[in-house]
Amino acid sequence: VNPGFGGQKFIPVILKKLTQLKQILEDRDSGAYLQVDGGINLQTGREVVKAGANVLVAGSFIYKAPDVRQAVLDLKALGSQNQDIKGD
Repeated sequence: VNPGFGGQKFIPVILKKLTQLKQILEDRDSGAYLQVDGGINLQTGREVVKAGANVLVAGSFIYKAPDVRQAVLDLKALGSQNQDIKGD
C-alpha cells in the first residue's frame, strides 16, 4: 500500500514475499514478528497468517465494522486458528 492512507486494497503479491521472508526468519532461528498493514480484513487476514504473519494492522476493517469489539475478536481468532490455517 501507499504509506499514510487508510482504506487501501490488499496487494496479493505480498503473500509470496511474506512466505519467503518467514522461511528466512525460521532458517535463522529468528524470533522476529512479521507485521502486515494494508487491506486487512477477515479474508486477507487469514491469507497473511497462513503465509507467516503474526501481527495484523487493520484500521479501516475495525473502525468501519458495525461491532468494533467483534471485529477485533474475529481478527484475534485468526491467530488462535493458525495451526488449522496452515493445515488447509
